[in-house]
Amino acid sequence: MVPFSTQSSAPREGLKWVKIKRFLTLPWSPARLKTYRAVQRFEDVPIDALLAEGIRGVLLDADGTLGPHHTRVFSESVRATVHHRAQIGLRVAIYTNAWVDLFDAF
Repeated sequence: MVPFSTQSSAPREGLKWVKIKRFLTLPWSPARLKTYRAVQRFEDVPIDALLAEGIRGVLLDADGTLGPHHTRVFSESVRATVHHRAQIGLRVAIYTNAWVDLFDAF
């Protein structure tokens, strides 16, 4: 897995009209709002099914999905699952809107 860096040489893309338009049209595009797969725990997502359906990557919320809200410690099973997903070739991106850096655990 490529380590996350807060120091990027590439400029941020910013808010573009196409992003605003896509967001504003979501309520009139119910097919884009469907839950893809519901599971109790992140570790329960069937990786074989994702790969068979052509899924090439996952976007994971660290705060509330990979662990409880406001956590700074993630279980060994979550960390191992994230690393396993990356090792088999699935692109893994982890994000958070938390004020603290939660990426060191991964």
